[in-house]
Amino acid sequence: SAVEKAEDTWEWMWADSGTALTRGLAAKNPLRWTGGTRDEVAAQLWSLARAAGRDASRPVDLQPKGKGSLVKHFASPAAAADFLLPPPPPPSAPPASDM
Repeated sequence: SAVEKAEDTWEWMWADSGTALTRGLAAKNPLRWTGGTRDEVAAQLWSLARAAGRDASRPVDLQPKGKGSLVKHFASPAAAADFLLPPPPPPSAPPASDM
């Protein structure tokens, strides 16, 4: 339903945006936040986590869309992506057959 979709939209931004003095203002700036469905945001974050370079280890803030009071802080894009959409468990081994 539309309500479920609205509740499953998320936004993320780099937690180190701005300077120590302006970080609070940066978090309130809607242009700093990137949003989408849970799957879309998780895919964006997993992509950043797999990229080489500084972005793979930058801290991330994540919140349900429009719910700034529920911001969650993560040490990296991978940690944020894992919170949104944990990777599937490894396939279980097939049972051994007795021959």
